[in-house]
Amino acid sequence: MDITIQSTNRITGSLSSSDFIINLPFNVDFGKVTLAGVIMPNSIYKIRQDINDRVCWRRSSTNYSYQIPAGSYSISELLSTIQTGMNAADSNSYSWSYSGITLKCTVTGSGSFMLNWATNTFAAYGCWFELGFTNVNTTTSTSITSTNIIGLYNPTSIYLQVPQLGSPGIISSGVWYTFKLPLTTLAEGIQEVNMTNYIEQSINFSGRKNLQQLNVKLIYANGSAVDLNGADWEFTLRFC
Repeated sequence: MDITIQSTNRITGSLSSSDFIINLPFNVDFGKVTLAGVIMPNSIYKIRQDINDRVCWRRSSTNYSYQIPAGSYSISELLSTIQTGMNAADSNSYSWSYSGITLKCTVTGSGSFMLNWATNTFAAYGCWFELGFTNVNTTTSTSITSTNIIGLYNPTSIYLQVPQLGSPGIISSGVWYTFKLPLTTLAEGIQEVNMTNYIEQSINFSGRKNLQQLNVKLIYANGSAVDLNGADWEFTLRFC
């Protein structure tokens, strides 16, 4: 039997469309459950408030930071936003660029400066990974290029926790999950996961189970809750 669970049908008291409680239409008796399919808009922001929304730099013994508005950015949109914000905070003719060949970013300024990802007051919220840097201070220069490629592709997967169905999977971070949902669609697209485009994910139980209510939560690899920014989604479970 297939049952499609839609976040729009969550019960009162649920926290959000990605962390909710749902009542099934009836009691289900089963010994095996399979994730038959997922349909979800990729509405996850690449820049999240108080997570990775700060650009940090230092010039002429003064620390600066710019808070990037939360959102799902292309690299050109992100660099344009950062460039405008940095120049508003510190008049130094900052210019950000991206190379489609090396996949790295470069920032220049008329006067020497450094990106102090490690020691700035807002270092804990730095977007160094997204811009291709590491969380260490750069050297002082009028031109700084990221050491790595940009990281706007993250997250590559999110994870579904349903405690009533157990935790057959575990991430290297130590976080458990019930099912894994790979993200292969660009922002604003519709992500679809099923048994034809991804590995079958089934759970076999030693005995029969019977339930009518499920707790559903989407998480990142570090265990923090996914924010779909109000978007609703659905997934289908196959009970046998």
